[in-house]
Amino acid sequence: MHVPAQIITFIEFGEEDISKLQHLPCVNGDTPGLYAMIETLEHSLPVAQSGERVVVGGTKRLTNHELNDRRRNGMPPAAMNLCLVSVDTIYEPIAAIPDEGGTAGDFLFIRPAENWGYGFTQLIEDNEASELAELTRNDVNSDTTSNTDEVEEPQQFDDNASVDSSGNDSSDTSTTS
Repeated sequence: MHVPAQIITFIEFGEEDISKLQHLPCVNGDTPGLYAMIETLEHSLPVAQSGERVVVGGTKRLTNHELNDRRRNGMPPAAMNLCLVSVDTIYEPIAAIPDEGGTAGDFLFIRPAENWGYGFTQLIEDNEASELAELTRNDVNSDTTSNTDEVEEPQQFDDNASVDSSGNDSSDTSTTS
């Protein structure tokens, strides 16, 4: 699971330092080395959907359940999600831009450039599929409209059939009693 985080600073921990911190729930790692202090979102980014493959939204806002969990654990509800993580756990860079049209704590994340090709290809394929579906709907609608405008073809009659004086069809194969 990859959770977006803002790197605040880097800290070098020796054996003695990390041994004093490794038991804390906000510390991810137990070996000496370079660590990053980060602020994370509560959750990983949503799975990319069509039209969101390059840019995807995320938020720092907490759900009611998460707020209640924080209160039960003695954490202030407004506390940031600060953690210390080994720099080895940092997966890749991602750009985060505050969502000016959203509420406080909402961000737009721009996925890494190496993923853009797939995103644009998928977006083009999705657009082509929706255009094809629309053309198919239009063709079906125009076929039903054109069927009502067609001229009725003359009916073919059997050469052996005839109409009797009452207007009923009869044929030469009638039997006599």
